[in-house]
Amino acid sequence: MFPKPHQLLAIVALIAPLAMVGCSRSELVPLTGSVTLDGQPVAAADITFHNQSGGPSGYGNILPEGTYFAKTGSQEGLKPGEYKISIRVTEVPEKIDWANPKPRKLLSPARYANPGTSGLSYTLPASGGTFDITLTSGS
Repeated sequence: MFPKPHQLLAIVALIAPLAMVGCSRSELVPLTGSVTLDGQPVAAADITFHNQSGGPSGYGNILPEGTYFAKTGSQEGLKPGEYKISIRVTEVPEKIDWANPKPRKLLSPARYANPGTSGLSYTLPASGGTFDITLTSGS
């Protein structure tokens, strides 16, 4: 026998807050930094912070001057711990054609796009941190 709609709603109302406890904002700490490629600030990149302890991974939002702040889902910050980092630096399109979007040209070497080959890692302390990412085009 399936629960009635009002019983199902009550169950969801009880379970939803418990599910959110695992990702509570209080567990997240700030991580900021800058990204350069061959000494120049990066204006567009996709950064992923791969949590090595099985927790949630995060990503970085790049600001036009090459600085970033890390997020987990829609919340600012990451859980403290070990992270491997992957990053894809791309060109900034002059104009975006939303009807016909085109892939952005990759500017960084492909090795940085894989956390296993990027050579980038960071241990985020419980107090938060700053990690500047320096990339080079050379091999």
